[in-house]
Amino acid sequence: MSKLCKACGLKHRNSALKCASCKTPFNDQKQRAKKRRLIILTFAVAVLITTAVFAILHYSGPKGVTRRVMDAYRENDPESLVDTLPPFYVNADGSNREKMIQQYAPFVKRLSNYIFSYYLDEPLVPSERQREELMKQIRYFAGADFKESDIEDIRFVWVHFTGDVLYIWPKYTERFIVIKYEGDWYWWPDSSDS
Repeated sequence: MSKLCKACGLKHRNSALKCASCKTPFNDQKQRAKKRRLIILTFAVAVLITTAVFAILHYSGPKGVTRRVMDAYRENDPESLVDTLPPFYVNADGSNREKMIQQYAPFVKRLSNYIFSYYLDEPLVPSERQREELMKQIRYFAGADFKESDIEDIRFVWVHFTGDVLYIWPKYTERFIVIKYEGDWYWWPDSSDS
């Protein structure tokens, strides 16, 4: 089979990329270039979507808020740490936010000086007794307009540290308490060592 140049009508072999007479490129080359660009664009969009989904999943849910707490420690960022606390703990109007940032700053700074790595266990549901004890604490810190029904979920996340953490322990485990309040996950700052 042969193909015709649309510009001058000269016959060419199928493998020809452009007309020998008028140098007009054949559509095959343009179509291949368009397909190549489309494939590259599709791949780039897929990578962006995958990255966005990973970031959302990585920093959402019980493990996500725990990672945000750990990031705040690593980056010596007490403001970000305070942002992981439930609004009723900081005060709905934010009036004691600066005081809390100053309160957490020395501890965050001390921990940020250590090089450590960590991994997280799957979040665990507390027992009824543990949940009731936590709810007592939450009620104590909550304001007058707080409703228990606003606490949708409570989970424990065990964080296993390795490295030079807290002076002497090469390995250390801490239980983080996270709560789901009005649809968002927050860190509850009463964690206990194991």
